[in-house]
Amino acid sequence: MSKQIAIPFGILDFYDTYVTFLVSCERITKEIAKEILNHTDEYFEGNPYVFISNRVFSSRVDPAAYSVVDSSKLIGIAIVSESEQTVLEARREEPLYDGQFQVFRNLEKAKVWAEEIMTSSDDHPHDSSGQ
Repeated sequence: MSKQIAIPFGILDFYDTYVTFLVSCERITKEIAKEILNHTDEYFEGNPYVFISNRVFSSRVDPAAYSVVDSSKLIGIAIVSESEQTVLEARREEPLYDGQFQVFRNLEKAKVWAEEIMTSSDDHPHDSSGQ
């Protein structure tokens, strides 16, 4: 880990090509998403990255939160949870995002997936059309 930032909604742990977010609030709104993305955009300085949402605690995401995500920068989202209910909710979020999206039961598998996406992204640069 390169850097950690605690914000009122959770903890961001930054790595070279991805960030993990330990969610500690009950609901992620569009405004909260903007604040989180301000931190990630500043850290990654316009470079592509993967966002891993570690939902240890039950947390809902307002669909409008996805409207502020730029999939040309944030090229993949992983949701991590052991809760079946949270996994089902995460699957409903998938159509709201244009980039690569995956749900995992453990954080380490999500990190491996993030590294794989970034490696394939280096081989095939991501374009704004999502192809």
